[in-house]
Formats: sequence, C-alpha cells, structure tokens
Amino acid sequence: MFVVAAFAAIAFPAGIGARNPERGIVHPFGGWPLRGVFDSFLSPFVRWDAFWYLRIAEHGYQPHVEAVRGARVFFPVYPLLVAGAGGFADNAVALIGATVISLVALAVGLRLLHRLTAMELGAPVADATVLLLAFAPVAFFFSAPYTESVFLLASVGAFLAARSGRWALAGIAAAVASGTRSAGALLLLPLLILYLYGPRADREGAPRPLGWRALVPRHRVRPDVLWLALAPVGIAAFSLYLRQSTGDALAWAHFQPLFGRRAIEWPTETLRQAAVAGFHAGKGDGSHIYRGPILLESVYLPAALAATIGVFRRLPFAYGAYSLMALLLAISSPAYPEPLRSLPRLLLPIFPITMWLASWTERRGITRGAVVASAAALAVLTAAFASWQPYV
Repeated sequence: MFVVAAFAAIAFPAGIGARNPERGIVHPFGGWPLRGVFDSFLSPFVRWDAFWYLRIAEHGYQPHVEAVRGARVFFPVYPLLVAGAGGFADNAVALIGATVISLVALAVGLRLLHRLTAMELGAPVADATVLLLAFAPVAFFFSAPYTESVFLLASVGAFLAARSGRWALAGIAAAVASGTRSAGALLLLPLLILYLYGPRADREGAPRPLGWRALVPRHRVRPDVLWLALAPVGIAAFSLYLRQSTGDALAWAHFQPLFGRRAIEWPTETLRQAAVAGFHAGKGDGSHIYRGPILLESVYLPAALAATIGVFRRLPFAYGAYSLMALLLAISSPAYPEPLRSLPRLLLPIFPITMWLASWTERRGITRGAVVASAAALAVLTAAFASWQPYV
C-alpha cells in the first residue's frame, strides 16, 4: 500500500485537495537524510483529515485562531498520542510517530479481533475476518495518520473485555474510543446489553427465555456495572475543554459545516438525498469530481444495511445494536453534493459488519476470491487517495 501510494503521488496529477498552504506538514522531511525515501513513502498518506490531526499534534487546538477553528471537529486522543511520540516538536517526527501508532494499533486490534471472532464464530471465520478487514477497499486509512486503527483497537478491546467479564477494562477502552471519535460513545449501549443479557464468560446466567420474557435481564446488576459509566468520558472531557476554551461545548458538531456537512438530519432524509445524488451520478449529471465517490457510496449503503441485518441474525444482539447505531450515526449528517460522504471510512472499523461478512463468505467458500477482489479495489482507492482525489 505504501508503494502504491508513492507511485500514485508521483504518476497522477494532484486533485482538488492539494490546495494546502502548509507544505511543512504535508512534506515535512526537507532537512532529513534520505529525505526522498521518507517523503516518497510517508507523505502520500498525509491527505485530507490527516493534515488536521498532524497539525493538532504539533500546535494544539489554538481555539483563538479563527483560521483553524475547523480543528475543533477532530477528537483529541489520536493527536495526543502523536504528540506524546514527539510530534509536538517536529512535523517529520509527528508523521513518523503517527504512522507507527496507526500500524501498531492496527496489528494489536486485528489480533484482538481474531480472538473475539473465534470466541463467537470459530477460528476459520476469525481468520477470514482479519483478512477481509486488512484488505478492505478503504483499509488504507489504517495506515494513514487517521483515527481508524486506534478506534478499532479501543472498540474491539471494549467488546472483548466485556465478553470476558472485565468491566473496568471495558469501560476504560470505551472511554478511549469516545475520545477518539464521536461514535465511541455508542459503545455504552452494547456494553450494557452484554452486561445485562450476555453472553459473558464471567456468569452463566439463567437459560434464555422465549417471548416477552426475553426482555427481562438475565444477570443481576452489581457495583461493577458502574465501570460502564466511563464509556462517554472521552467525548464529555473534550466537550468540557471546548466549553472552557471556545464557549461552545458542542463545537465538534457545530463546525461540521466547514467541511461541507449539514446539521443533523433524519436518516430518511439522508437516504432521500443519497438516492437523488446516486440517480444523477448514474446518469452522468453533476460534477465529475464527485461522481465516483457518490456511486461507490451508493453501493456501500445497501451492502451495509444487508450486513447489519446479517449481524442481528448471526451474532449476539449487542453486536447488531452497535452496528445499527453506527450506521445511523454515519448517515445522520449529509454533505453536499455527496450526501453519504466518507460512509465507507466511517463503517470501516465497525467490526461486527466484517465478522458477519467473513461468516457469509466462509459458508460459501468464497473468502479467497472476496479478499482478492477487495485488495484490487484497495489498490485503486489507495492511488486515488494519495493523489488528492475526493475519497470515500
């Protein structure tokens, strides 16, 4: 993927995103030995939101600088990790540290996901899950200075800890996730479902009843449930910081229009807008710059809906609840002229979807073919991302 990105950044003309004034962040290796090697292989991943994360790591949020008020949209855990790796002092160190953090978090996250999937669906499906996620069409975000790897690690860790009955660890992992991106706060509900209804390794519980009695919790509430109150701490702490520094606790939501997103909409309205945009893109109308992403996102949405239904049928209810909430959140803030902007990226670390997909491909014996096809799409989309084309 790094080779593909390096080739694309050299071979293809830069798209609209290349209008970036701070070259020191995008190409930070000016005075380094082997500058060409570092710049060729790491800089092509400093695209779009990655620029903001690296800027925050070095300069902080700068709440009184009006020109960079858009930084308030980006949650702090990942920039803090990059800054802790030395990125607060040097752009080049920030990029190296960010890349290492993303790749290490991905490796650990995939390992934990393998354990969780083996627990729920068996070892063959666990192998397929890791492959399908590592070679997903937009898996380049796991290598870029983005939050996807850290969020995957934290969210999978929270589920695995809950399944094992380690509620303190589950609450801490969920707090890290909610400080990484807003979707992390959604983990509170599935963790609570696992606590009350299972399955969980620390308690067997009563046999699962049928009918309306299934709504009655199988496990009694004990003091350890309070650990789950940590789940929204990350987003709450960031909101308090914004309240103190800018006067607006919800600045992370209110400044979304700076990036082309509208206020919160009902999902049905987003679906209507997406259907209209997809129809015109299919006809060849509108801006050619956004036609490809719109068509791709129009395919992703029904696939994600089908996969979410599959998660409810194949996995414990908590996994389905998490997938459904994440999907609804992802389509609750449409963009113009691309209503489903970033949908594939937002759904990438929602791991129950990949777990179900792996079980589906394994039952039909098509996992290898699916991985090969997905890897081919990954190469194409990595090249588009590295050359500053509108991404998915």
